[in-house]
Amino acid sequence: MSVDKETYLWILFVVAVAAVSAYLIYSKYYPSQSISISVGFLGSVPGNLSAYPYQRVNLTVYVNNTGTTPITDMGVGTLVNGNTTYVYGVSVPPGKIATFGFNYTPDRSGVYNLSVVADPSGLYSIKDRQGTMASVRLDVMQSQEAEAFRELPSNGMRSFGSENLKTLGFLFYSYLSKDYNISQFNMTGMPGLDAFMTPFLTVVGSAVENTSVAHADYYNSSSVYSIWLAGYLKPSTISVGAKGMGLNSTQEDIGGRNVTRVELKYNESLCSWYSNGWIKMLASTGSRGCAALLSSNVSRVMSLPNYSVRNPFGQNYTVGTYRGFDGNSVSAGYTGFVGNESLVYAGVSTGGAAGSSICMGTIQFSGNESFCSEYVAPLSGGINATALVRTRAEIAGYNLTALSLVNTSKILDQIPVSVGILGAFNISGKSVRFTSGILNVCSFSSAFGCRNASFSGNALRITVVNAGASNVSFVNATCDVYGSAVAEKLGQTIAPGENVTLELPCYEAGKRVASMPAGMLFNLNLNYTSDGTGYGSSGSAYVIG
Repeated sequence: MSVDKETYLWILFVVAVAAVSAYLIYSKYYPSQSISISVGFLGSVPGNLSAYPYQRVNLTVYVNNTGTTPITDMGVGTLVNGNTTYVYGVSVPPGKIATFGFNYTPDRSGVYNLSVVADPSGLYSIKDRQGTMASVRLDVMQSQEAEAFRELPSNGMRSFGSENLKTLGFLFYSYLSKDYNISQFNMTGMPGLDAFMTPFLTVVGSAVENTSVAHADYYNSSSVYSIWLAGYLKPSTISVGAKGMGLNSTQEDIGGRNVTRVELKYNESLCSWYSNGWIKMLASTGSRGCAALLSSNVSRVMSLPNYSVRNPFGQNYTVGTYRGFDGNSVSAGYTGFVGNESLVYAGVSTGGAAGSSICMGTIQFSGNESFCSEYVAPLSGGINATALVRTRAEIAGYNLTALSLVNTSKILDQIPVSVGILGAFNISGKSVRFTSGILNVCSFSSAFGCRNASFSGNALRITVVNAGASNVSFVNATCDVYGSAVAEKLGQTIAPGENVTLELPCYEAGKRVASMPAGMLFNLNLNYTSDGTGYGSSGSAYVIG
């Protein structure tokens, strides 16, 4: 087969175009063989790096194009322990250096390998690929133990306490102190410090992983608070917060510490510095300012009292231990999740009298022990989506308390759980028997009197009095918290002035109430006939226990 000259020229042209196209594509993805790329952590501290958990490590990556061909959008990947965290697109002219930051914040102690790889997909033809990789070892040290109490001066100390809170405990404390009037959840007792810390922690709370708080009162009427925060926080966080609140702050070198000193208000000051994985704060009232306390050689509290009780949640949930120097009061507290819906604080204390045996709620018995469960009303006076149930027991001189924060519809389910939590402290001895502090009440809108309301045997029991002038026959009655209820058939007939005791099953949103929670309002409706005519009477019963 012969090919004419014109066809031959077209074939040469197509081959030439294809060759040029192939060359252009090759040139883009496979530049000159003379290119050598080096990636390094130039400018970083020589040798291995070290940090504490939640402390950000800032590195600079240099990409040096030593070849004669420009690099366009070349991939450079950053890796932590071999796992890619991000791939950057880098463009570098010949003979130039491109830089970008590589930041990493470890959340736990250990050894980390931070590395970068240029052209990880191998699109460039590079003779020496050793120059495309660099790494550095990062040693993340274990943060200092949560021991804020070690900053408290012991000279003239009258009493002190310490709390260690994980994020869970911190959020629980913050919520309760804001919405409920419960003194043990007040973070501090200093007005200026509260005015600073409350909005400050509201802003940075999500970045706080651990909180350690210690407090001491002194015989000269002064107080000192030591607060440690660990988390995704910069050491400059306190000074930024002070500036945002319009407070005066200064940077000072005190005892070798780079301290931020904030004037909270007259006779209240706050000193803050970063050390051993924590942002540490020392706040004081009275004539001794925080700077004077840090620079003085006063003796410090070296240890907390050797006191403990069995913790039903495990040691990771310990939040507090307190002791008065008179030796007469000791307490400890814990917080944790129970099941999928309840957040529970439990505390145990001893000292002095066992306390009141009056129960303003539901009294329950478990073996030889008695427990009191009460609904705690929020400061707003309204009904929240979450409910706080306080369950108490007084056994062998110990005051036991469980504060359970649950979905309002789960109050019934939470009470036996709280009783079980207090029982898990395993304190044996004689139990104080609680008695009801409030009489249960009931009433109807007309025609009837009501008394002797109680809840027992899974039913509401009330005594109904015929206050009319004719005989009445009871047909049926309903009892509900809210929502639908099943009518209970009745058959009693009573004369004027007589009474009858009715036992009514009660329903909450269509489900029968199986046990009595603390302080429940029941809606009642009584259907009856008198002189051959049917009537209905609405009422209510408020049962404490």
